[in-house]
Amino acid sequence: MQGPLERDGLSRGLYPTGMAHQERTVAPRLRWVGDNGLEGNAPRIIDAVFDAAKELAHAINSSLDCRGDSMDAPRFNDAFYTMMQADRYSTGGQDLLADSHSNELLTGYARHHFQRGADIPAHEYSRAIDVQLSALEHMEHLLRDVEVVATPTVGVPAPEILPGEPTVPEAARRNFVAFTFLMNFTGLPAVSVPTGLVDGRPVGLQLIGREGSERLLLDLARTYQEQIFRLPASTFAQQHTSAIGGTR
Repeated sequence: MQGPLERDGLSRGLYPTGMAHQERTVAPRLRWVGDNGLEGNAPRIIDAVFDAAKELAHAINSSLDCRGDSMDAPRFNDAFYTMMQADRYSTGGQDLLADSHSNELLTGYARHHFQRGADIPAHEYSRAIDVQLSALEHMEHLLRDVEVVATPTVGVPAPEILPGEPTVPEAARRNFVAFTFLMNFTGLPAVSVPTGLVDGRPVGLQLIGREGSERLLLDLARTYQEQIFRLPASTFAQQHTSAIGGTR
């Protein structure tokens, strides 16, 4: 997040961080993207986060463009998982699988990713790089004429997994990251800010910016938390604070 590092040759050419950028004098323009291209999103969640985006735009005296774009997750999903799983295998997964002790400690989620990564041929990884470039072009299209893209962080409610049940299968997990994985894929900065509860479960607003816009995104998240909504302290935190106060 601080930009290129002299000791890391692969970091050359990284866009300078936005952490040190001066504050803007003009309110950033926002664009709403409430579709990720997958089925199963909960309308109540999408609508609640849309309202949150409108509240943020109003709070900063800005506009919220709603031209009907999509994150188009199905177009990029397979390539992202190909690259992610291959990288996870090559940067530690291979050793964890080979060691009998560590292998036994792996969750089914981790073992699935490492085993899948071991079987990915070089030509699939090469094709995934081409799709990665297309994903960056897609994000640049979404950011055209605006500074920030606003989306739900997750468009589906958190599932209940009972004790003893296996974790959610990969096909279902893809909907959990359908609004967010493109930032992992492209390297663009993003921040998620809590916006409240829907049916008793938390939902969030994701704010996405161009390279180097970290400071802008953090400022917007702070504005939302200070002027619109902040999650109440947890019961544990309240009890812990009370206990500390009581000993003074």
